[in-house]
Amino acid sequence: SRAMAAEALGVLGTFERSGDAATGRAQQALRGAAELIMGRIDEADTILGASEFDHDPEVALWRMAIAAAREDWPEAMHQLQRSDRVLAAYPRSLRLRLGLAAARAAIETHETEFADTLLEQLNAAEPTPAERARLTFLEGLAEARKGAIATADRIWQALEQTGPADVRVDAAFARTEMLLDAG
Repeated sequence: SRAMAAEALGVLGTFERSGDAATGRAQQALRGAAELIMGRIDEADTILGASEFDHDPEVALWRMAIAAAREDWPEAMHQLQRSDRVLAAYPRSLRLRLGLAAARAAIETHETEFADTLLEQLNAAEPTPAERARLTFLEGLAEARKGAIATADRIWQALEQTGPADVRVDAAFARTEMLLDAG
């Protein structure tokens, strides 16, 4: 899942900072994205949180992913709205990775129609079995947030039996929490 992020950081480190400000900003943005892919959220936030990126829709997409990793759903949704649909231009693997975070932000901020549209688009992007399991988990979450407890229960119960271990655990936890809340 970390793809070639470490290698990208190594290559970026060999370049001398260009005198061209735009090139320097692009290199910093790439460094921040690579840090995030490596799971270094604080480092990515330090780089991509710089004020020089405040009006960059591409960086807004990565800021969304940082906020989503911290479960700051309102901020994630705010950054997603600022990203001006740049997600659609990304390669499939990054589109799915970032799209999952975007869909979760939409679900958690009750942007139901937007979440449904994102989930539909992500399902059409030929996800791997692991990605499909994560999408199915989010579909269950969307149903739960809409109050469709029986549908969410059915989705999550099925996920508890299949899929990657992390998704099985998430489904079991979410299902238990939902059923306890429902009484």
